[in-house]
Amino acid sequence: MFNIGGPWRLELWSTILAFTAFAAIVVVLAYYDAKLQMAWPYTSLTLNGLVALLASTARASLLVGVAAAISQGKWNWFVGSEQKGQRVLRERELGDFERFDDASRGAWGALQLLVLKPLHLASLGAATTVMLLGFDTFSQQIIAIRCRDDVAPYQSGLPVVPRSEYYDPSQFITMISDHTTVGDLKVKSAVYNGIMNQNQTQLPLTCSTGNCTWPLIPTVAVCGACIDLTSNITKQCSSDHCNYTLPIGASLDGRMTDIPLSEGPARRNFFSLWSPFTLPPLGRT
Repeated sequence: MFNIGGPWRLELWSTILAFTAFAAIVVVLAYYDAKLQMAWPYTSLTLNGLVALLASTARASLLVGVAAAISQGKWNWFVGSEQKGQRVLRERELGDFERFDDASRGAWGALQLLVLKPLHLASLGAATTVMLLGFDTFSQQIIAIRCRDDVAPYQSGLPVVPRSEYYDPSQFITMISDHTTVGDLKVKSAVYNGIMNQNQTQLPLTCSTGNCTWPLIPTVAVCGACIDLTSNITKQCSSDHCNYTLPIGASLDGRMTDIPLSEGPARRNFFSLWSPFTLPPLGRT
């Protein structure tokens, strides 16, 4: 019958269990790396919970072997060379026995041994005990969930942006002379609405996922510009009336009235809206 490990059987198997748990962490993280959260098949145990369980198992199992090795180190510290078939004890401080014993019981004693006996072989076990304090915490930092944009499958529906892709002047503009055109009422209404409407109309976009990104989309549009026509205004005023007229025919009429005040008469201007307000006919471009 095989006696694997002998008196160190417990420490040997606990160390094997520790490295097995550590290897399981590596395998699980490598398998689920860059995968969706829905790829995790269990609801009662999360991926973070499994990693924490394996990390705790690895830490506790490894400490069993490390503590036993440090305890053995305290005996080796006092035992000297063999003379005439007997081990000769070395002269050591009795406090060293307590230091080794404390180091095998916890991180604080291990830290003290690491400082007082840095060159002893047992200090390797003491350093391992101290570093294992943060093993559980740092194992949780390995897992990070990131949100990223991905292309949705075609089955989910294509996003749609309303736009005009075709414009036929013959359907929307009528020639009344060689140099004069008249725009369609629908086109003129859309142009007037774009110029005068103070509220910007939102396009009715279609997006099945709720997060759609579009590139620059070409569409048929009407562009406008403002030009200072002050020098082209014709002003005609009488004693109580003024008229301002633009070359395109738009005009502004106003009258002036006297308002009696306690300190004397004051003149105040009253202007009506642009009447008539006529935009130039839409030309062919």
